[in-house]
Amino acid sequence: MNNGLFYYDLGMRGGIWNGRVSKKMANANSMCHTYGQSKMLIQQRQQKYKQQFEQIQNDINEHKKQPPALIDMTKIMNIINNLIHKDQYQLHIELQR
Repeated sequence: MNNGLFYYDLGMRGGIWNGRVSKKMANANSMCHTYGQSKMLIQQRQQKYKQQFEQIQNDINEHKKQPPALIDMTKIMNIINNLIHKDQYQLHIELQR
């Protein structure tokens, strides 16, 4: 067991501290560097995610504004039938059977 974990367990069992640190205390002791990530890097990532979230929200809203694409099945069936009757003679014969 490493020393950090040993003292953590000792402090938790002894009731010396509860494992949580206030934001003020974390900033005062530069604890944002504890896990190898600088405060600036964390802020940049938060800004990036915020911008991505806003862009996605805008895209969704724009998509909602577009009228729904309605497919006129009658028109499609007429196109298919015309293709079959005019250009596909063998298929036309098969369909008449």
